[in-house]
Amino acid sequence: MSTPAHFASHLQLLLARAGDPSVRQLATKTGYGKSTISDALAGKRLPTWPVAKALGTAFGADVDDLRERWANAKGKPDAPAPDAPDWLTSVRTDIPDLVTNRGLAEVCASINTESPQRAVQASWDVVQTGALQLSHAYYDDIPGSWSSNVVDTYGRAEEDGVLPPWLCS
Repeated sequence: MSTPAHFASHLQLLLARAGDPSVRQLATKTGYGKSTISDALAGKRLPTWPVAKALGTAFGADVDDLRERWANAKGKPDAPAPDAPDWLTSVRTDIPDLVTNRGLAEVCASINTESPQRAVQASWDVVQTGALQLSHAYYDDIPGSWSSNVVDTYGRAEEDGVLPPWLCS
């Protein structure tokens, strides 16, 4: 079985065969951020498949072979995630009325009419649930509940280009 470090070693080999383009050149060519590319090449964590595929394409590698190596490094078959509610697995589905008992539009509308503490808590519930959606849909994990975990999830998703365009503007 392979590991993220072994996968990174393979990416480094492909990088060398491609003439050692800089991280900046790879960022331009793949459309992913420099830190996302650096992390993938350093083996800090296994990149998402879209990132790995973009790097493989930039290196002129056999993408089918790379997909197999990536799946092995992931440590489990590359199968669809188990059934989960749409609100958790899709960033394009509205967040249900959870702790706030309200949806996103209602939470946003209430900010000027409620106490600041209640409005902030309702907004935080929506942001935290969005991080759960992103983590499950793209990274096959669940972030911790600390604010830094949630911020890291959104940052990684932005670097990987998986946030909806309207959220990044």
